[in-house]
Amino acid sequence: MRLLENIGRNIESKIKQELDSLGFFYRIFGRVKNIDSAKNKIEFKKYAERGKKLQDSIGIRVILYFPEDIQLVKKILLDNFVLDNKEEDDHGTETFKPQRFNYVSRIPEKFIEEYKEIISSYDLNDVDETFEVQLRTVFSEGWHEVEHDLRYKCKEDWEDHQEFSRVLNGIYATLETSEWSMLKLFDSISYKDYNNNKWDSMLRNKFRLRFTNTKLNSDLLGIFNTKPTIVKEIFKINRNRVLTNLYERKIKAPLTISNLIFIINHLELKNDDIYKKTPKPILEILEIKS
Repeated sequence: MRLLENIGRNIESKIKQELDSLGFFYRIFGRVKNIDSAKNKIEFKKYAERGKKLQDSIGIRVILYFPEDIQLVKKILLDNFVLDNKEEDDHGTETFKPQRFNYVSRIPEKFIEEYKEIISSYDLNDVDETFEVQLRTVFSEGWHEVEHDLRYKCKEDWEDHQEFSRVLNGIYATLETSEWSMLKLFDSISYKDYNNNKWDSMLRNKFRLRFTNTKLNSDLLGIFNTKPTIVKEIFKINRNRVLTNLYERKIKAPLTISNLIFIINHLELKNDDIYKKTPKPILEILEIKS
C-alpha cells in the first residue's frame, strides 16, 4: 500500500501547511488501512449489503493542544477539501459524553485517478474515494484510545457493567473540565504578566502559538513601555478573531511575536507609532493581502 501512503502523506502535508502558517500547537498522525484490515471491516460492517462503502482507507488524526482551536481547524478542512459527510456530536449541557469531530472528504482531484488504480489493483470494490480526518484534543486523545481498544472493541465485557461505563464517561467529563481550567490558567498568567509589564510572557501566554521568535523587538518594546494604552488594547483583543483573520486574509508572514503585533495593528489597532516601526516586507505582505 506504499502508493496509497504517498497520497495520504500529500493530504497530511497540505493540512500541516495550513496549521503551521497559523502557529497552532498540534500533533498529526496518518495511517493507511492494510488489505486484510480493509476487507475485514467491509465484511464486518456488511457494507455491500447496506449499499455503503469503506470511507477511511486513508485516515488522518489532528490532535490539538487547545479545544478553542477546533472551530478554525474545521473551517480549514472544509475550505481545502470537498466534504462528503461528517460526524459531529452536540450533547448539549445535560450530558457528558465524548464528542466526535470526524470529517470524510473526497480524495483531491489530482490524486483521484491514481487512487482508483490502487484500489482496483487490490480488488477493493467496496472502498470509497474518500479519506477521513478526526479532530481531537490532547486530553481527549488518551481517553479515546483507551475507550476504543477496551470498551468499543469489547462491548460484551461491558454489558453487565453499565455503572462502570458511566464512570468511564465521567472520566471524560473531568478531562473536559481540565481543558477549560488549563485555558483559564494561561489567561491568568497572561493577566499577571500584563500587570507586571512582562510583555513577552504576556503575549506568549495570551496567544499560545508556536512562534519562531518569542521576543518583541526593541522598537515595539519601546512603544509598549511608553504607551500603556496600546498594550491594554492588545491585551483585550480576541485571540480566535485574530487567527481567523490571519487565515481568511491569507496573510503568510514569518510567525514571530513582533510580526503578530504588526499584523494586529494593521487589522485592528491602526496605531501610527506601530505603523512607523513596521518593517517594509511586512507592510508589503499586508498591503497585498488586505
